[in-house]
Amino acid sequence: MRTNDFRGIHGAGRGGAKGNDFCASASWLIAHLLLVAAFALLPCALLAIYAALADGPAESRALRGLILGVAGTGFVVPAVGVEVFAMPVIARLYLDGVTGVAPALRWIYWGPMTLVLIMGLITLAVGAIELARAPHGKAVCCPAGPA
Repeated sequence: MRTNDFRGIHGAGRGGAKGNDFCASASWLIAHLLLVAAFALLPCALLAIYAALADGPAESRALRGLILGVAGTGFVVPAVGVEVFAMPVIARLYLDGVTGVAPALRWIYWGPMTLVLIMGLITLAVGAIELARAPHGKAVCCPAGPA
């Protein structure tokens, strides 16, 4: 993979750089803004699940799930910010013919951001598992369905 080729890093295919501006498109931006909204609301959902489980035997496991879920969300959000705000700018510059901006993608995606993103996703997953495995006597609505 060439580091100076925007299409090689992000998988843009046929049509060349001028014919494929997915990263700078309105649909891409809308999808990623919805991702921002989802991660902004996720701690509220985790708190609601914790509140439903807090007065029973599952309180300690639910609290661990809440803490891990919110912490994981905090680690993921910076990567989401890069995707929403930096990627369209880099894509637009590249599509406008500015040379030398594509290596920024390699510095972003092969740098610390990827490690923080992976750490956040793992932490979030462990928190979700803790919440899902918390013993409860009533139905609790979880993001993946009834627990």
